[in-house]
Amino acid sequence: MFDKKRVTVLIFIVFFIVSGYVSAFDPEDERDPYLYSPNNMKSLWKYKGSRKSSPDKKFNFEAYISDRYISGGITNYVYYTPVESTRNVIFADETGCYISFIRYPVPVLNFLFFTVELNPPIPMMLYPLEVGKKWEVEFTGTIDVDVLKLFKIERKGKVRSEITAMEIMEINGREVKTYKVKSLIDEGNGVFNENYFWFGKGMGYVKGDTPHYFVELLDYKVREQRKPGER
Repeated sequence: MFDKKRVTVLIFIVFFIVSGYVSAFDPEDERDPYLYSPNNMKSLWKYKGSRKSSPDKKFNFEAYISDRYISGGITNYVYYTPVESTRNVIFADETGCYISFIRYPVPVLNFLFFTVELNPPIPMMLYPLEVGKKWEVEFTGTIDVDVLKLFKIERKGKVRSEITAMEIMEINGREVKTYKVKSLIDEGNGVFNENYFWFGKGMGYVKGDTPHYFVELLDYKVREQRKPGER
């Protein structure tokens, strides 16, 4: 499995994370803020991945939207990866698609969870999507052990991103328009790591290539029924 800290600090990341949307808009309408980061509550993503430290050891995993809630007038969607028990909170509007919270188990003490609030929320994509678009964000990650409330840790970081290409990918027999995002991520140690993320039209996060892991989408579908216990 992926390293939990690295995968969830998928700031775009684990990522995240995460997509297939039945839009209230025309599904071909590029103005739809969720077209490249879907929010259909019945969505299911199937991925395969590997760690760079053991590239020959591959494994499959699933992700889906486990919950949604409104905060400050914004509808937030919780993207859940059961294999890691990680959750990324994502929202989108006419300006872009953002990740605002990350939640993952405390190593060894898996019954406790770290919750990381990203302030400001970090853009995964900024609209309109076009090759050459760049953005840079300085953020503070506030880490809280949300059950014990024993301590909070703040860590400052930076993200420098650019849409470097528009590519057509074949995913389970379907041709999908994708945008490739290059992100230089400083997690607070002053060192920028080079990461690449691909977001597909109508599917969301379809591929990731970072110093720590590689992941790609095998299939996306809309389920007829949601999993037991999901809202």
